Amino acid sequence: MNKTFRTSKDIEAFLPSVELLERSRDIIEDAIGQIGRLTIESILGMSAIEVAGAPERGKKGEDVYHYGSQRGNVRLSGKRIQVERPRLRSKEGKEVKVPAYEVLKTDPQSGQRALERVLKGVSSREYQGVFDEASKELGLSKSQVSRKFVEASEKALKELLCRQITQRQLAIMVDGIHVGSSIVLVAIGIDSLGSKTVIGIQEGATENSVAVGSLLSSIIDKGVNPQEGALFILDGAKALSKAVHEFFPHAQIQRCRVHKMRNVLDHLPESKRGYIKAKMNLAYRLSCQEALTKLHEIAKELEVSHPGAAASLREGIEQTLTVSKLAVSPLLAQSLSTTNLIESSISRARSRMRKVTNFSSGQMVMRWCASALILAERNFRTVKGVKDMWMLKSAIDNQLEVTSN
Repeated sequence: MNKTFRTSKDIEAFLPSVELLERSRDIIEDAIGQIGRLTIESILGMSAIEVAGAPERGKKGEDVYHYGSQRGNVRLSGKRIQVERPRLRSKEGKEVKVPAYEVLKTDPQSGQRALERVLKGVSSREYQGVFDEASKELGLSKSQVSRKFVEASEKALKELLCRQITQRQLAIMVDGIHVGSSIVLVAIGIDSLGSKTVIGIQEGATENSVAVGSLLSSIIDKGVNPQEGALFILDGAKALSKAVHEFFPHAQIQRCRVHKMRNVLDHLPESKRGYIKAKMNLAYRLSCQEALTKLHEIAKELEVSHPGAAASLREGIEQTLTVSKLAVSPLLAQSLSTTNLIESSISRARSRMRKVTNFSSGQMVMRWCASALILAERNFRTVKGVKDMWMLKSAIDNQLEVTSN
C-alpha cells in the first residue's frame, strides 16, 4: 500500500476527540476501539514527522523522507487492533523505522499507557505534561503536539467567526464566560427545527454595551435579520438587555431563571436558601399571572428580614416570565427559560481553563473557548420540546404584527 499518511488532518481530528472522551466514561468504553486507533495513528504520525519532517509530495532529497503508509497492528486494551502506520525511507532507498511504532511493538503496554495519559489531560499545562510523559515511551515531542493544538484551535476560531447563518433563529441565548481577566461572550441560536448553533463569540474586558454590541453586530453580519422577532435568553446584565433592544428592536427578553435564583439566594443565609429556592421553582411552574403573584408574595415575605433578597427578586421579575407569557408548552418553556445550554457547553472547558495560570493574550482565550464550543456543538441535540417550536414562532410573529400595527 502506498498511500500518503495525512498526519495533520488526523491530528486535528484527534485533538478534540481527546476532550470529547473526557465527557463520559461510557463514551470512552464504547468508542475506545475507534478512538484508540486514531490516537495511536496520530502518535505514529507525529513520531514520523520528528524523524523526517512534515510530508511533502515529491520530496525525496532529504536523508529520510515519507513513503506512504501501510497497515500494521498494535495491542490496545488487551486487543490487537489494525492501524495505518506511516512509512519512511532513506535516500538510499532503505526502510527507516518509525520510533513510536517500534516501541509499541516491543512493549505492548506502552500504547495503553499513552492513551490513558492522553485521556487524563485537563488543561494546557497538563496536556503538554501528558505528552511529555508519553515521549519517554513513544518518542513524542510536546512542542509538536502544542503546534498542532494551536493550528486546530485557530481553525475552530476562524470557523466560528466566519460562519454564515442561513436559518431564522427563533431563540438566541447570550451569556459570558469569565476567563482570567477577560470575558468571552457567547451566543447560541435555536432555529424553527430546534437545532442549536453557536452563532457568535466576542472577547471583552467586561459585559459592557460595547462588547455586547460587537457580538450582536457580528451576528447580524452573519445573516441574522434584526427586523425579525426573536426570543433572547439573557443572564440579566443590564448592558445585555440594552444592547439587544438597540440592535434587535423587536426582541422579546427572557431573563435566565437560574441566574435570577442565584442572585436572590446570594442575599440569604445558608439555612434559608433551600426553602426559598423550592418556593421559586414551584412559582415558575404556574401560569404567567399566577407565577407573578406568587413571586411577589415571596418578595414580600423576605422584605423585612432580607430586604436585599427581596429587591433582587423584584428587579426584572416580569422578564423571567416571558416564555410563560408567550404561552409555549411547559417542556419548551423549561428549555428556553435559562441559559443552561451555554453553561453546560463550556462547563468542562471552564474547569480546564482554571488550570491555565497564564493566558498570554485575548486571542489565546478566544482560541480555547472556540475549540471548546466547536467540540460541544458536535454533541448538541435538538431542544427539548422541539415539536412545539411552532408555538414559539407563532407567538413571536403575532407579537411582531401587534407592535408593527
